[in-house]
Amino acid sequence: MQPRLESGPQSETTVLRARARELARPLAPASAPAPATQSVLVFATGSERYGVDTVDVAEVVALPNLTPVPLTPPTIVGVMNHRGRILPIVDLVPLFGPPRPAPVPGAPIVVVSVGDVTLGLLTDDVVGVASVLADTASLVSHDEEGWRGIARRIVADGLVLLDIGKLASDQRVAVDQTP
Repeated sequence: MQPRLESGPQSETTVLRARARELARPLAPASAPAPATQSVLVFATGSERYGVDTVDVAEVVALPNLTPVPLTPPTIVGVMNHRGRILPIVDLVPLFGPPRPAPVPGAPIVVVSVGDVTLGLLTDDVVGVASVLADTASLVSHDEEGWRGIARRIVADGLVLLDIGKLASDQRVAVDQTP
């Protein structure tokens, strides 16, 4: 609160000194900027938890009847009709272990899209949306397990953040969707 300005040279000096003291006081320390986060959809498949950037997620649907496709990699469990388009369904479990039994109708499918490629990721459970640090440095170091190339990074709690663009072009998963 500023002192009231009275007339006269003495009171003007008092007011100016009070204003100078107010302007000269130290600034409050600036708080550190909050770390950047990204929003990811978290889902469970097998014994792993995965996350995909919500920007890449089109929707989550229940698996209708699945049509198997012969001579496809074990990661492609079949195709489904999705809004008039043939949508390949990818199971991540065979990338790191033996294939599992055929999926049952009603299983949650996370429909992801990047560029011209749209695929469905077979899941056991959709956990929800979480915020994780948006650090772009890769923490993936165990290439022998096949993570390099499809995982952007693995966060501290074991959540594997998938790079959908790299996953869609991986030879173990690649699906040609050119018309």
